This record gives sequence, structure tokens and C-alpha cells, in this order.
Amino acid sequence: MIHTKSFIFTLILTVLLLGCTRESAIQTADKVNSIVHLGVMADCQYADQPDRGKRLYRRSVLKLDSAVNEFNASNLDHVIHLGDFIDTGPENYDIVLQKQQNLKIPMTHVLGNHDFSVPDSLKHKVPSYLGLLKRYFSFYIKSWKFIVLDGNDVSLHAWSKNSPKYIESKNIFEKLYSDQPDYNGALGKTQLVWLKHELEKSELKNEHVIILCHFPVLPEGSHHQLWNWKEIVTLLNNYQCVKAWLNGHNHAGGYDKRNGIHYVTFKGMVDSSENSFAKLILSDEVIKIIGWGREKSRALILKK
Repeated sequence: MIHTKSFIFTLILTVLLLGCTRESAIQTADKVNSIVHLGVMADCQYADQPDRGKRLYRRSVLKLDSAVNEFNASNLDHVIHLGDFIDTGPENYDIVLQKQQNLKIPMTHVLGNHDFSVPDSLKHKVPSYLGLLKRYFSFYIKSWKFIVLDGNDVSLHAWSKNSPKYIESKNIFEKLYSDQPDYNGALGKTQLVWLKHELEKSELKNEHVIILCHFPVLPEGSHHQLWNWKEIVTLLNNYQCVKAWLNGHNHAGGYDKRNGIHYVTFKGMVDSSENSFAKLILSDEVIKIIGWGREKSRALILKK
């Protein structure tokens, strides 16, 4: 009888231990599966034209090659370019898009202001040049949600001069934002409503959200911010799900933190002979930025 009880106790203990081990293994697997590895570039801004100050336009294609090779050698899930793939001229898309074909990892573009530096008759084709079906949208990588915004929605450079969107943008700029640089842009009312809806869905699901835009909203005073940055920051402050805003546009780079949200401006690839790009590792606790060249490495602790 004693031996029987001992056997039963041992059997129960073994089953419990196996169950705990299996649960621990599942939790570990889930944690690993939630980690995202990204490649990030900003402002390649290639053009077959002479250098201007710090901007070494022709060298950007060599830097893009270097970044593509590094990304291919890494175990990445996705690559993101944060706007301004070219500086000016539609013919330059042929060069950089050909280089992009060497990338073995899916890539998503964010629309920059220089991406629209093409003749008016071609401006409506720019999203399709960059493989975009929509100008703003969201997508998932594992358990992370990425919201891609169009900072050229209200803009004086992204629409042909005879289009209703340009006329509307010009009226809004002159009425509300004429004291700000005209090379920036804003999110229109329809896009803001869409963004709020996307954030509300993510908040209910307790998702981790990264927002991608060409233009920064913070830090203040850089002369590169979206025209309606105050409205956007106020909106984002309402949502725990938003972990970071990643952008380009200001080639010098920048960083701010507001209400637990990290606002990171990545340095422009086109500036200086030194390259600039990064690999990001996203986990539940931290965003690790591993920088190359001018882009510095850092760890951004996430709010709970």
C-alpha cells in the first residue's frame, strides 16, 4: 500500500512538472515569436546630380548597396525606408528601385516630400513607384502593429497644381500654417479619423503599435515637424498601445519622449560620406537600436 501511494504521488508530481515545463516552453516560444527584427533607413535621397553641401547625392546608391548587403546578412523580418528615396527626378527611381531588388527581405516605403519631386503629371504615380497600394495603411509583423502615415496628405508639393487636393492644401496652409515651413505637410481630417480608429482597435486588443511617418512631430523647434503636430501628439497621448513614432526628414536626427512614447528621428543617409542606417530589435520590454555609421545605438525602454 505504501509503495502504491508513493508511486501515485511520484506520478502526479511528474505530470505537474511536465505541465509546468510545457507551459514554460510555450511562454518562451511566444516571447520569441513576438520579437521583431527590422532594418531601418531614412532619406536615401539619391539623385544623379552634383553634391550640395553635406548632401552627397550620387554616393547614396553605394550606401544603399551597403545597407542592403548588411540587411541580407542579418536575420530580419522586414525593412522600412522612412521617406525620400530620391531627391528629385523620376529617372532616379530606376536606379534605387533596381538596387532594392537585391534585398531578400520584404520592404515597406513611407512617402517623403522629395519622393514627389517629379513633374506634376507623374505625382499621382509616386505611391505605385514605391510599391504602395495606399498612401496610409497598417500592417502586422508577428504581434506588432505598424501604422504608416502620409505626411504629404495636406501638402504644397505632393499634388499637381491643378488638382482639388492642391487647392485644398493651399487654402489650409494659408489659413492655418503660413508661419511654418512650406516644405513640410500635415495629416488631413480623413486620415486623422482613420488613425484614431486604428488606435482604438489596438487599444482594445492591448497591441504594441509603432507609427511610421516621414515627418517628425517631436522634438519641438526643429522646423521639420508636421504642421498639425500638436493635434497629433495630443491624440497619441490617449493611447497606451503606442510605443514609438519613427521618422526621417530631419537629416541631423533627433529624439524625444512624451507620455512614455519614444519619438525617434533617424539620420539621413544622403548626408556625409559616412553611411547611416540601423537594425531594430523589438521586444515586449525594449526597442534596441543597433546603429551603423552616423546612426547611434541605444535602448528604448517601453511603457507598460
